Amino acid sequence: MSSNSAAHPDPLRRRTLSISGPLMRSTLVSLTLVLSACASQRPDQAPDQARLRVRLASVHAAIGGGDVEHWYAMTSPSIRKRMTLSDFKRDIRWDAVGSKRSPQNWQAEVGKLCSCRQDIALRCVVSVRLAVSDPEKGLVEDWPLETWEYTAEDWYLVYIGASTGGRCPGQ
Repeated sequence: MSSNSAAHPDPLRRRTLSISGPLMRSTLVSLTLVLSACASQRPDQAPDQARLRVRLASVHAAIGGGDVEHWYAMTSPSIRKRMTLSDFKRDIRWDAVGSKRSPQNWQAEVGKLCSCRQDIALRCVVSVRLAVSDPEKGLVEDWPLETWEYTAEDWYLVYIGASTGGRCPGQ
């Protein structure tokens, strides 16, 4: 090696950052707080589950009955903040599809609270037992997964997902 190697370190050599003392402690405390804010919560400890059951049944009755205004009002405030009723109707293709179908009797109940996670608000994944009285097909049963959000002391629908046959993710 030449004597120039000390003056010009190898650019491919790995460099590490060392954090110690008060900076390290404050970094660890901050990281711990962030991770605990996103912590999972046991589903059986979700607040006001009776209210969730009422709200879930109500939103599905509204969807089946063609009451898009009620459906929108039961949607998460974070969604309604970004999306007007007109945007919501366009997103779900209400004018093209939803408004043209006959009202149906939709009955829904919580099959199982699968998981809950505290983020900005508490969000829970719910396996829903849905029974639809279809004039042409008779009684049709489905088991969609849904995400519900508990905020402002009430439950709001975030997302209706695919049918899982009543199973929670990972089962």
